[in-house]
Amino acid sequence: MLHRAFAAVFMLLLLIATGCAASKQADPASSVAQPNKEFAISITPAPAVSLKENKLVLALTAEQQQAWGNATVSVKLGMDGMEHGEEAVAAEAKGEGRYEATVIPTMAGPWIAHITIAGDQGEKQVAFPFEAVR
Repeated sequence: MLHRAFAAVFMLLLLIATGCAASKQADPASSVAQPNKEFAISITPAPAVSLKENKLVLALTAEQQQAWGNATVSVKLGMDGMEHGEEAVAAEAKGEGRYEATVIPTMAGPWIAHITIAGDQGEKQVAFPFEAVR
């Protein structure tokens, strides 16, 4: 009985450690931008690679740059149904309304980057869904 319980716990831990989604190979040279009503957001590579550094970019238009002023941008990663905890990552201003953050998804599957923009217009949160592969 104890061996079966140990085996069940081991299998559960193995599933969690290896991810919930099927493994895919990512082309590190690719990038995908997902249209947003207000902001241009992309992640490179696309799909993102779990347990690796991925570059998330928020690009503001000239009009948005004027409206938001000297904005600060932060990113928190989340995965529906999973309790990974969240850690905010500050995005670095790269000039001309471009902000870059390095994000590391901890497992393969669907993720949501919760992006917070704070500036002259106050604070706005935007969700950016993306896929991570092994």
